Amino acid sequence: MTSNRELRKEREAKGVCTTCGGVLDTDGKTCMACRKKQREEYRKRREWYASLGICPYCGKEKLYGEERECIECRRKKYEKVRKRRESMTAEKREEERKRRREYERELYQRAKKENICPRCGKRKPENGKISCGICLARNRDRARELYREANDTVSRDDRIAYRLCYICGKQLGGNQDWKVCGRCRERCIENLPSGNQSGADHPWRRGNALLFDS
Repeated sequence: MTSNRELRKEREAKGVCTTCGGVLDTDGKTCMACRKKQREEYRKRREWYASLGICPYCGKEKLYGEERECIECRRKKYEKVRKRRESMTAEKREEERKRRREYERELYQRAKKENICPRCGKRKPENGKISCGICLARNRDRARELYREANDTVSRDDRIAYRLCYICGKQLGGNQDWKVCGRCRERCIENLPSGNQSGADHPWRRGNALLFDS
């Protein structure tokens, strides 16, 4: 009785699909129909593992929180990609970047057409926006972190504790108890609305007691 391995070798030698023995209509060893069937079976198996809270790639490790794959699978994937990139020439890397950018552009346009957030591909976008509220919030938080790292600054919520101007972040001088520096204080006073109400009585002034009150 011929084993599956021997049967595949015979089919490969004949130039036919090694899975079904049919016409090989693409590069590789399996035909398009068998590839499509294998991908569908693999997708269903991954969804089943994920529904149980198990890594869908190795089928062994438990997932925590919003993880989609376990740490070991992420490490293996990273090492595989790193080795592949190191073995590629500069021209090949540039071709792959162009192909990746084109693929991401197609996904972006498809998501916009289907009225889905192009970042996560799951939720509806906010009114008047392209991305959903969750992705917008994540993007804002990430932008703030990058800005603080690049400028080595303290977050606005912690400026008062570090004796920094609440507006510009510069060091407060002297023994003054203001929450803003003299320059920012003057600017705020200059920008107070002019009208029947004086600057001291205006609601905008009263609402910013944190900045002005000593």
